[in-house]
Amino acid sequence: MAQNAAKTGFKGVALELGGKDPAYVRSDADIDYAAAELVDGAFFNSGQSCCAVERIYVHDSIYDKFVLAYADIVKKYKLGDPTEPGTNLGPVVSLASAARIRKQVDDAIKAGATPLIPADLFPAAKPGTTYIAPQVLINVDHCRCRLVGEKHGSCPF
Repeated sequence: MAQNAAKTGFKGVALELGGKDPAYVRSDADIDYAAAELVDGAFFNSGQSCCAVERIYVHDSIYDKFVLAYADIVKKYKLGDPTEPGTNLGPVVSLASAARIRKQVDDAIKAGATPLIPADLFPAAKPGTTYIAPQVLINVDHCRCRLVGEKHGSCPF
């Protein structure tokens, strides 16, 4: 696409090519700062942003400390009516979106992911509502083969 745009005389081209919005935390990162910024990057607007952080890769040497700091911040979020003071996590756009998100989390857990956030911390997140409890998953298997019924090894993960 960039080559074709250049051939046709465009002066500048910006391409949004996807990539699941990853973040990487280096071994020399300020853990508290990185955790706070990445929680905000993941849950801003209830995660309903085209550039919301969807996965985080963390250097082995700080992994445990980072995961603990990240999960501690998420546990302190307040889910509810966004017009109420202190609320920092509101509803998702529709019941269909809420159901889809719940299924994605359930599928990841069934595939071996470990959830770190107890659902009872967020009583507003009831089935049949647009309120979704935030979740932090570790040990996520990025291979989608088992989830979509393909032969393992046929996907790039």
